[in-house]
Amino acid sequence: MQPMFNSRLNNIHIVAAFNSLDRSKYGFDKILAPLVRDIKQLEHGVDLTLRDGTVVHKRGTVVLLAGDNLGLNQLCGFVESFSATHFCRLCMTDKADSSSTCTDDCLQLRTREQYSQQLECLQSGTLTTKDCGIKRSCLLNDLQYFHIAENVTVDPMHDLLEGVVPFELKLILYFFIFDRKYFSLELLNARLASFDYGCIDRRNKPTALSEVELRDLQKNRLTQKAAQTMCLFVILPFLVGDKVPESENMWKLYLLLHDIIDLVFADTCSIGDSVYLKCKIEDHHTLFMSLFSSRRMLPKHHILVHYPQVMQKVGPLSLCSSIRYEAKHNESKRLCSVVCCFKDICKTVVYRHQLNQCVRIATGNHAIYEVKVEKVQVCMVNDLPEADNILSSISGLHRFDDISHCESVHVCGTEYRSKMVIVVDAGDEPSFCSILRCLVVADNIVHFVCQNLAIKYYDSHLHAYVVKTGTGLQVVDHRYLKYYKPQCVRHMFDSSCDYVVFP
Repeated sequence: MQPMFNSRLNNIHIVAAFNSLDRSKYGFDKILAPLVRDIKQLEHGVDLTLRDGTVVHKRGTVVLLAGDNLGLNQLCGFVESFSATHFCRLCMTDKADSSSTCTDDCLQLRTREQYSQQLECLQSGTLTTKDCGIKRSCLLNDLQYFHIAENVTVDPMHDLLEGVVPFELKLILYFFIFDRKYFSLELLNARLASFDYGCIDRRNKPTALSEVELRDLQKNRLTQKAAQTMCLFVILPFLVGDKVPESENMWKLYLLLHDIIDLVFADTCSIGDSVYLKCKIEDHHTLFMSLFSSRRMLPKHHILVHYPQVMQKVGPLSLCSSIRYEAKHNESKRLCSVVCCFKDICKTVVYRHQLNQCVRIATGNHAIYEVKVEKVQVCMVNDLPEADNILSSISGLHRFDDISHCESVHVCGTEYRSKMVIVVDAGDEPSFCSILRCLVVADNIVHFVCQNLAIKYYDSHLHAYVVKTGTGLQVVDHRYLKYYKPQCVRHMFDSSCDYVVFP
């Protein structure tokens, strides 16, 4: 199933709910036991009877455990403090070396055999948790095809958007504002307030930054949510790029981190991308240690070193992010705040969730390819100014057929609106086009009538393409988009150029 379908909250299901106090009292093994028993049965296979009476035999198992660093360390039985000597669940590096490691070439990765040997020594008393980073075994290791030592996964949301990015963004802004005085905090906040965020980022508008917040370098983060941090990081060149010299090394650090963000959150990847990511991370960490020799890198900087290896094994790292799971958990958190009975809140949350899923399926609102339109209009194809392009691109459509069109459409939760930019190709140089109108044809299939955009050049200082209106129109089928996330045209405060940010 495509990521845009998996990311829908209705397609994320609750497998278990428990109270954190019960986990502390009884441990994870008691909680996981029923789940592991069911998975073992599924590994041997189960017979499923379909609606037409056909019986099919299906098998399955756990492929990957995704979550934040603390949650995974707790679940898998590793140390829960990232100040510990061996805090990393992917390798055996110690705390002292982790802050000076730029690649994983010399790191000793954890293996199933090593884990079993260390666990045996830990239980016999010849090894301590401090020596290996393991606190206890995990019941999931009893599965036939899964082992937590081979669970290579990372969480870009917490590692980057709530870790490395706000930490470094704070240092960079402090340097620009208070050390080099390229611009003032008042100017930055004024531009933040007046910036044109467009339809995409209007809900993620960053809040104003305070001087007290920036000067307090003991705190490693900004008072922004993950989405706000991402928005601030991406638009920073359009806010202050005209004030910072191109030769500034601190800006080079920002651009290196921007390259890393682009690769990590890309919808697709290749082996070459993982090699390129490894080089970017090495350059970034080296430059960081050169610019901030008195500061230690975060544990999340070390976890970043494992990203290229994880990309090679599991594919696009954005699919490992827990950002959509956080949104799913938010539904239960909101429910907990309005439910008056707390006798068994876990049962209440799961019951309400399953009841909602049953209603959704019973009412027929469970289509995988879900389309919602606003202010739809119906007319003949021939009445549209782009009729010739539409007829040549959509088979089975005739000139005097009725067609639905609108300025805005939601496909699987993602909004597409006129003037948004979509990426139709991403070879050596990407191809952009601007949406003119959205079409909804038979079976709720969405097409976009687009104006081609021509790339004038790539501005490396702003990390963006300078574009202009091109020649010709094209009709794009949403189902065949390789990059389903729409972009928007950005503008500088002192320039009339149009910019599009894309990896």
